[in-house]
Amino acid sequence: VHTCTHTCTHMYTRVHTRTHTCIHMYTHVHTPEHTCTHIHMLTRAHTRVLTHVHTCTRMYIHIHTCAHLNTHVHTCTHVFTHVHTH
Repeated sequence: VHTCTHTCTHMYTRVHTRTHTCIHMYTHVHTPEHTCTHIHMLTRAHTRVLTHVHTCTRMYIHIHTCAHLNTHVHTCTHVFTHVHTH
């Protein structure tokens, strides 16, 4: 029987201001139980002003669930949103 005693949370935020703004957020959660649950959340916001306004928002949610021993269940959800304003 596989037991996870692993808990880690990462948060990475980067803001870049000049002609564009970048915000990166990365969250990693590992829950301790008989079932290990990995949640990766990557949110990227990109705003650029240059003659016209270009706003690009990408959201990527990856959920990885592993049951005991060598059983792996993968669930991936991708949400892509692109907004272009000219």
